Amino acid sequence: MSAFHATRSSRRKDVQLREGLGADPRVTEVRGQGLLIGLDLVSETAAAVVDAAQDAGWIVNMPTPNRIRLAPPLVLTDADVEAFLQAWPAILDKAGT
Repeated sequence: MSAFHATRSSRRKDVQLREGLGADPRVTEVRGQGLLIGLDLVSETAAAVVDAAQDAGWIVNMPTPNRIRLAPPLVLTDADVEAFLQAWPAILDKAGT
């Protein structure tokens, strides 16, 4: 994979994640640099979101009670992005967000 292709692919995934996650009304802000993404939630349920995400097979962390941080691996595929975006609403539902 060329550096150009890798950069284009990363930008596409970044946009796809930000738009998909930000579309949920329980997310008040999406920020960060590249694929390092922080999500602010409407409520202080980040700990429950971390647990629900782990139960669903995803690793996220919580820097604050109402913020989730995503730091996906460099080998993240388009299919991984789609799968996470599909799982996200159920993760928030299970967490009571």
